Amino acid sequence: MTRAVAGKTLYEVFDALTLWSTITGTWALNSGYYKGVATVATRQSAKYTGSNPPADFVLEYKTKVSVASALANLIIRAADALADSNDRIWCRLDSRSSPTGGIHGFQDVAGAETQVGTYSFSPVLNTDYYIKLVVSGTSITCYADTDGYGHTSRWVATVTKITAGYLLVQVEYSINADAWFDNIKIYKNQTITISGLAENNYVDLINSSGAVVCSATAGVDGIATLDFSAGTTRPPYHEVLVWDTSARGTLLYQPTVGVSWFNDMWGGDEYTYGAGTDPPGCTDITPDSGTKSHTLVSFTNQVLPLDSDCVHVEVGTGVRFSGIQILRGLLWNTPYKIEGVTKTSAGVVLGGCTVILINKDSGQMEQETTSDASTGAYKFFVRDPVTTYFVVAFKAGSPNVFGRTDKTIQGVAV
Repeated sequence: MTRAVAGKTLYEVFDALTLWSTITGTWALNSGYYKGVATVATRQSAKYTGSNPPADFVLEYKTKVSVASALANLIIRAADALADSNDRIWCRLDSRSSPTGGIHGFQDVAGAETQVGTYSFSPVLNTDYYIKLVVSGTSITCYADTDGYGHTSRWVATVTKITAGYLLVQVEYSINADAWFDNIKIYKNQTITISGLAENNYVDLINSSGAVVCSATAGVDGIATLDFSAGTTRPPYHEVLVWDTSARGTLLYQPTVGVSWFNDMWGGDEYTYGAGTDPPGCTDITPDSGTKSHTLVSFTNQVLPLDSDCVHVEVGTGVRFSGIQILRGLLWNTPYKIEGVTKTSAGVVLGGCTVILINKDSGQMEQETTSDASTGAYKFFVRDPVTTYFVVAFKAGSPNVFGRTDKTIQGVAV
């Protein structure tokens, strides 16, 4: 399977600062965020200097403020890259108390500024808010949450500023007000298409915890369209599985760890499936004795090269392997681990947290688990001891809690 059209327009994690430029105010990297501080009591902005996004897209980002009454704006479809100008649309995190406070949408057309979307609440300082904007023609839908997903619909706006434009971040209004931004993602839409299939082939989109996000059946044209707009797990996703039919009787295709888009699937991506091709990088292994229905299958004189991506076998009931981890039919022959304990800021064990492993270099989520309810312990298995990761953890409650490790974690031998 090959990617025919890429859907990703931007994925900015602010580990480095290469495609952003200060217009007014003070903007700099700070603890993995792009932080702006107002130096005067006006709107202070920075601009994205890469290619402008298309007119229609899906945008996701994380934002917060740490100063009372600060406003954090993310501006889209701007007619120019000035700090404060006409003809633009923006989403605002307003840290003031409700009803003024909340996450709102605004539009400026020829100098006339109007509020087009309203989600009123009293934001908490130093709390991350995850926002998704689905921008399509005259319609903008805003989703927002604090749980790391941003999948709850908050408002739908009708706008008249529909042409493509600049992308900016902004802080306002008082001196020393601040705005923090991270994980800005822009992709074309909320569907992935796969062509080259046989009619009635069935496709699953799997997230990194192994759950099916959405599925689709290929039509007579051999095209399956995966629509994950209702999913609660955002891209990038983990993998696509191709089956013979919706009964999932025969698995025709499963990508391997070495595939470049394994953890990099985005809305707007288009893939072409080569019918009858084996998953790239796999090694065929035939058991010396027994079948998949036996309680023990032995493999002898089978060489597993250390640089192989994976070993692909049929795993049946009761099959056991020694020294190899089974991951949904993929066997990793280089066992390394990352483990820890989820705790509160006071150092008290906090069990039952959702724990996510993120690749530091790509900024992409690779695995997800839940820490032990009693001990708070969690563990991930990784392929090598050199890739650097960081771990984020959150737990829903009153209030929600969220934390992140340093970005220096590497696997150690099991």
